[in-house]
Amino acid sequence: MHTHPTALRCRRQAMQLDTRKTISRREIARRCMISHTTFYKYLHRYQDEGDEGLYDRQPGPRIRPNQTPPDVEEAVLEVAPFS
Repeated sequence: MHTHPTALRCRRQAMQLDTRKTISRREIARRCMISHTTFYKYLHRYQDEGDEGLYDRQPGPRIRPNQTPPDVEEAVLEVAPFS
């Protein structure tokens, strides 16, 4: 997934501001024009993964509770008559 260079630069600057401890985290988020919730998401990723945590990610696999299990699907396909 592509992370826009401006967004990445702002996220890096936000992390640098956070390490200085001169302004609050909510103020950093406001200056970067992101919600404080989003700021904390990137802060935790940055603390866990370093610079890689600032990049956008692919959405995770979606849960499909009504999907037929693969083994049942294979069994049905084996006995289903196809013309």
